Amino acid sequence: MYRAPFHRRILPWIFALVFLVSAPALVFYTAGYRWNGKKDKIERNGTLILDSEPPAARVLLNGRDSEETTPVTLQNVTPGSYVIRMERDGYHPWQKRLEVYPEFVTFANTVFLWRISDPVAFIRQAASHIEPSPNASFIAGMTEAASSSELLVWNADGSERDRFSFTNRLPRSIHLTWSADSRALLVEHDAATGTNAWFINVRTGVGPTVLPRGSYLWDGSSIRGVSEKSRIAINIEDGSFTRTPLPGGAVDRYGDMILKTTTGTDALVIFQENTPSRGLILPAGDWRFANVINNHIMLKTGNEWISLNPDDTAPSVHRVFGDRLRPYVTRQKTSYLLVNGGELWLWDPALEPELLLRQSQPIIEAMWHESGRSIIVATETNVSILDLDPRDGRLQTQLTTFDRLQDAALLKQQLIVSGDKNEQTAIWSLEIE
Repeated sequence: MYRAPFHRRILPWIFALVFLVSAPALVFYTAGYRWNGKKDKIERNGTLILDSEPPAARVLLNGRDSEETTPVTLQNVTPGSYVIRMERDGYHPWQKRLEVYPEFVTFANTVFLWRISDPVAFIRQAASHIEPSPNASFIAGMTEAASSSELLVWNADGSERDRFSFTNRLPRSIHLTWSADSRALLVEHDAATGTNAWFINVRTGVGPTVLPRGSYLWDGSSIRGVSEKSRIAINIEDGSFTRTPLPGGAVDRYGDMILKTTTGTDALVIFQENTPSRGLILPAGDWRFANVINNHIMLKTGNEWISLNPDDTAPSVHRVFGDRLRPYVTRQKTSYLLVNGGELWLWDPALEPELLLRQSQPIIEAMWHESGRSIIVATETNVSILDLDPRDGRLQTQLTTFDRLQDAALLKQQLIVSGDKNEQTAIWSLEIE
């Protein structure tokens, strides 16, 4: 009887043994498990999802070219810490150290790459303050002479539209705010005495109209004003105004909310008109209403702001210091930026404020990027972008420098800056996207 050689008889068993050993390894490999030499153990890999605006940025991991461009999904990435860098010609690079975890996806898919460009003289005149209109059709700019001030209004192409003269030189601490329909401007400052507010109708050429000393805010395309315990109603067309006395003891009113003094004390109390028996005593200060949003009341005195919800059983007061509110509005909430010297704060009125940036050089201006994920920060000598992603610290990208910078603002996707550069005084335009 024929008997096969030993090596032929053992070969099927060898194949079976190899299959039994390799099959589980293959299953684990296809499921994403790998040997992690850093940890000396087998663990499941993670995933990186990367994208940028604009796309087609080169992706480098720990300094090595991945030979991929955004958008890209990198699967089976060994867990650990990675320096992720995205580069595209003509743009500032983006780089952060992020962690990849087993069986988790790490995202860096909302990255903005900012254009590298040089400022171009846009208007051959500088201004101490500049403010584009909400519809981006106009730019308002304040200029000062030795004994007077002038507000100039330029069209979006830089040509002059109109100018409005003030009899006195206004202080440095002024604010320019447009109406929502881009028809008119409020000019205000924080001086302790004298006139502190003016009205200008850019469309009709009316102004500057001196307003009674008080507190004024745009409410859409109308102005809400309070002066000497009276409501001030302003005719937007011709700048005329009328006074209506507030209820007895009231110093301000916003909708059905009334701010009143109390007998025998300097404290101010908030009452709702339909529940006059229930009041909320405010911290010490000469508070005035600034806004009401999502049931939270926001009040201001000097450069101090507070917010509270009067419907809470025990209302919490959230406090922040800053020059003015810069809102970013979404369907879910409204967040604010405030500048206080060299500090930049982020404020959700329902929460305690968050310090975003603190530096020795004063911050001249801060602006939201339209995405809400980045902030443009201007100091006395440079302009930078602050990425709000807190992972590995907030990335700050310097865009350009100036000899002296007075103010900055966004006009659609252009950054406009008033200041001196290369011994030339102008309002400059800088492409950032």
